Amino acid sequence: MKKTTIWVSALLAGTLATGGVVYASTHEPDSRGTVTRVIDGDTMDMEIAGQETRVRLLNIDTPETVDPNKPVECMGPEASENLKSLLKSGDKVDLKYDVEREDRYGRTLAAVYKDGEFINRSIAANGLGVAVKFEPNVKYYQQILDAQQEAEQDDAGLFSADISCTNPAQVTKALDELGQVPSETASSVEQAQSAAQEAAAAVATGLATGKALAAITPDTHPVTAILLATSFKNP
Repeated sequence: MKKTTIWVSALLAGTLATGGVVYASTHEPDSRGTVTRVIDGDTMDMEIAGQETRVRLLNIDTPETVDPNKPVECMGPEASENLKSLLKSGDKVDLKYDVEREDRYGRTLAAVYKDGEFINRSIAANGLGVAVKFEPNVKYYQQILDAQQEAEQDDAGLFSADISCTNPAQVTKALDELGQVPSETASSVEQAQSAAQEAAAAVATGLATGKALAAITPDTHPVTAILLATSFKNP
């Protein structure tokens, strides 16, 4: 009886030990993170597997705010505040990855989920980021593009004509001024002069808008350049 008890105990101990080994081998310590600080609209610091790690969200790009070599882009501060509202210090999040784990700056590339909410997608849905592909990391691109198109339909954030710095607002302003130029034949010299002045002002606004948009490059205004190349390529 005593030997049987010993044998059963040994068997149980071996099973538990084996289970511990299996668990340790399948557990992924980098699948969970704790937010420590939001840097800008698409970057944050986290503690992952006991290490302080800078995380760059996959397949989403938000207006620039912190690069010392680039001007602050339209809606950049709003994008940063948006991410701060979505992720706060101490929040526990789930992390998923694509082909490459790091970008050229050494930042961890991840899709971030908080309580089931896909944060990368939420940014685009709020109109504060655009979908981007950096091959070979394209796993979440379509989801984010779909959210971006929803924001465009809703005139949200970067797609709003009511926010003066956005592309739609600048184009709308130029078109409105052109639309105010009288089309009727002037009945006096004064009316002709007034119409000429209005036309000149409208043309000047249109030229200035065109010049400003043409000066935008991916190096200086990456998100704005993406929008011009896609949604607003024919303003």
